[in-house]
Amino acid sequence: MAAKEKVYAALENSGGIKEEDKRPKIEGYKPILGALIELSTERNNGMGFGPIPVSKVWLYLERFNLPDWWEPILLQSDQMIVSSMNQESGDGKKKKHPTPKYDNVQGLGKGGAAVRSG
Repeated sequence: MAAKEKVYAALENSGGIKEEDKRPKIEGYKPILGALIELSTERNNGMGFGPIPVSKVWLYLERFNLPDWWEPILLQSDQMIVSSMNQESGDGKKKKHPTPKYDNVQGLGKGGAAVRSG
């Protein structure tokens, strides 16, 4: 048994972990999570994972007649999502997706222009 599992077993045996504490309670946050999921389609995905535009958040709040206090919650939650998605790796370099190689694409010469045959 690993050390972490021993600690959890000891806590459970002593009554330190309540059953309701084993899973987070998100029932109250479901509407906000739903809004974030719906608004995530409005992101700008260019050089990285972009934030939800604030104008789209305002339109969403207006459309569903939601209170103003939702705006900072949505924007701050979105900022956490964006920073998590664009997180730097342990060596300080941004994570990169592999660059596709176009060396063997038919019809392209060295300069990238199409080569005509005959």
